[in-house]
Amino acid sequence: MANNQSLSFITKREKLSNRIYKILRERVTHEELAPGEIYSISYIAAQLNVSRTPVHDACQRLEAEGFLTILPKQGILIKPLTINLARESYEMRAAIETYMVRRSFSQITEADIAFLVENCEKQKFYADRYQFPEFMETDIEFHRHLIRKYDNEQANSLLDTLYIRALQIGIMVSKTEGRLIASYNEHLRIVESIKNNDLEQTIKWIETNIMNGYISLTGAYEI
Repeated sequence: MANNQSLSFITKREKLSNRIYKILRERVTHEELAPGEIYSISYIAAQLNVSRTPVHDACQRLEAEGFLTILPKQGILIKPLTINLARESYEMRAAIETYMVRRSFSQITEADIAFLVENCEKQKFYADRYQFPEFMETDIEFHRHLIRKYDNEQANSLLDTLYIRALQIGIMVSKTEGRLIASYNEHLRIVESIKNNDLEQTIKWIETNIMNGYISLTGAYEI
């Protein structure tokens, strides 16, 4: 009986920590927790009406993913986004996504294409209304659908972290004039290449779409 109670407690703690993690991740991504600022664990716990423990657990995960730094006896420092971090994130995304799509291209079905077409329609809806966060979430949903055709749990886990970073960077980049429509058109070309069963063009447009996000942020891309 005691062991069951202990396991139940651990499960509840894990669920709470995961919920707090998602809340804090979203606040960091949308800069509700400002880059460069230090926040105490106690302050965040009070804001969320929870104890310090699940907040600390969540912050450890976010620190491992590079979103913040835990400062002993001070709290957490929200890490500012650097150009180098953005470049590394975009390059890793491009490398992993194109590899996974290349490996699973033959598995893409008509139902998948229909999903991607509908997704593009959503992108256009949000682009026309300058709804940046919604556009980026739909954009990432497009890419997630493609890469999940290839079964590789570690790659998917890594991409989940990169997509969170992409959302953070993308909200900034999306405000660049014309970037939303340009990105939407790049997604249309990806879909058209898939319809034509053209693997190399599909890979080209996926990489172009990803790296153009970085170029919109920095003005250029140089190795």
